[in-house]
Amino acid sequence: MFTIQAWGKTDIGSVRKENQDNILLDDNLNLYIVADGMGGYKGGALASQIATEKLSSFLNENSSSFEESNIARYFNQAYSQANSSIYSTAQKKEGFKGMGTTMVSCLVFDNTFYIANVGDSRTYLFRDNLLWQVTKDHSLAEENLNIGQPIKNINANIITRSVGYSPDVKVDIIERPIQEGDCLLLCSDGLNKMISDSELEELLQKRNSKTIAKDLIKLSNDRRSIDNVSVLWIEVKANKKK
Repeated sequence: MFTIQAWGKTDIGSVRKENQDNILLDDNLNLYIVADGMGGYKGGALASQIATEKLSSFLNENSSSFEESNIARYFNQAYSQANSSIYSTAQKKEGFKGMGTTMVSCLVFDNTFYIANVGDSRTYLFRDNLLWQVTKDHSLAEENLNIGQPIKNINANIITRSVGYSPDVKVDIIERPIQEGDCLLLCSDGLNKMISDSELEELLQKRNSKTIAKDLIKLSNDRRSIDNVSVLWIEVKANKKK
């Protein structure tokens, strides 16, 4: 069995006037979420708030039924509920049509990371002092890379999948068995736009776990971050034998 510790922070960044990101750390359920809203401030902020609240509420309500065989199904249902809530709200509120949000989330259950993702917020695995991007971005840039095309389109960073923009949502769900010492980094794209993966790996090797979220956000802002920045850092440690 493992002990989980997590730290997180969200920040407006250096340029934006409001923060459309939302984060959630639920240490009781071991559920962690980063959502990055889109659709103007009012719409983006509302969408990311609805998404995090709906996902958390649904999974908490069903947590007593969790088993290895049904986590993916519960994640799909939770994202679907969040998607429907955002979409219906957007249809009813004038000026809110087209709002949506990215949402990357991790549930730690039964010695496994269950990671769900829609959009271009990311989850990285930091293991044995090496960093891997676990999730795939749902963006034009990623699609171009997948077909071997150079990224020349000025709209390449447009996301191709989000929660709430359309009546239905497709969710990527990834399972990773936990090893002692594993760490996860969840972040909105405001971080990885400013810090490369190779530099991020070096920073994590020298990290102070308790301040890593704040330190990464500060570095992004020192570089005049063009977006809101959200960071969650999750560490796994083996329970000490008595």
